[in-house]
Amino acid sequence: MKKIMTNDLILRRQLQLQTWRVPGQIAYATERTEITLVLACISSGECTAKQIASHLLFDDKARLNVAENLLKRAETLGLTESNRGKYELTEKGFKALKEKKTFIPEKGVFQLTYCNDSLLPSFIVEVKRFNEPSATEEAMHRSKDTTKKRLSNIHKFPDWILKETKGTEITPSLKGENFIIDALERKGEYVELPLQLYLEWNVSKQTLKLLEGKKVINQFPAPEVSLKDVWLKLLDQNGWYDEWNQQTSELEEFFDEIEESSRQSMRADILFEKPNIEGFGLFNNVETRGIKLRPKTDVCAQQWACWRLLNFVTDYATQNKFSDWCQKARTPFNDFPIVLPNREELEAQQGQDAEARNKTSWHLITASDWNL
Repeated sequence: MKKIMTNDLILRRQLQLQTWRVPGQIAYATERTEITLVLACISSGECTAKQIASHLLFDDKARLNVAENLLKRAETLGLTESNRGKYELTEKGFKALKEKKTFIPEKGVFQLTYCNDSLLPSFIVEVKRFNEPSATEEAMHRSKDTTKKRLSNIHKFPDWILKETKGTEITPSLKGENFIIDALERKGEYVELPLQLYLEWNVSKQTLKLLEGKKVINQFPAPEVSLKDVWLKLLDQNGWYDEWNQQTSELEEFFDEIEESSRQSMRADILFEKPNIEGFGLFNNVETRGIKLRPKTDVCAQQWACWRLLNFVTDYATQNKFSDWCQKARTPFNDFPIVLPNREELEAQQGQDAEARNKTSWHLITASDWNL
């Protein structure tokens, strides 16, 4: 496909974030060497508490209780299953052994930021531990008005979040450690943060970035949609679909409707206001630059070629120069039946406009009179 525009087509929008502080239990992926060793022992074959105490803790009597506790801990975490004292790894256990990381649950208050944006791979943007202030800190540093405001922000926490995420390993959209949400309370505190994040989808280069201001925070796989498909959606949305020539990648326009600067460059800039890409939502206004233009009719092509020829006349129109100007004026319209005027005909077309004749007629008629 021919190049559509001179700049990249970049769609951008601000994320609509919601943040809550809610009590619950979340498991974070951490390195736990003792658990990894137990999992390795189990994966190697039959494994008992006595064998772990002997081979890993180097004392099959004094350390037997420790070994039993390790096995129970691995089972509690869902990494192993036991049958009459014999242990086997679960799917979760094999994964933990391979990655050498174990999800350890923590209870507390968590600050959870989410966003329902179709371009994000995970609607969970960030989860952080939140340390509630002590009673003393509340008394010393918080006014009654602040406390009342916090209490007024206590609402029912969206239960769909837990339904969508419970028991699933989540990679937050903001870079951070993976986690698994085990449980969340039914009520939480809604908070407003100054955090402003933006998505930037470069349709031309097939990249998708998460930004805070101009700083790139993360990158994700871009939607598998071609530049051509997005471009046609934009044109259709703005009523220009029928004007687009897909074979030549040009926008067809009537000559009289083309601005003078675009007549010269044969390109135009197009502003799309709040483009709405089906399946991906609304974006900020986007300007596409350097879109190629094409005459809509044979008559338009004839008008355009004559206009170009006239604008080339900036010197004495000798036969050689005029021939070159005609070639340059005609070249962009090779698909159209162009018939250009000779020097005398072009001079006569200037009419009675004295200013126009002063600029071009002298160069045309003088060279013709002198047979140059």
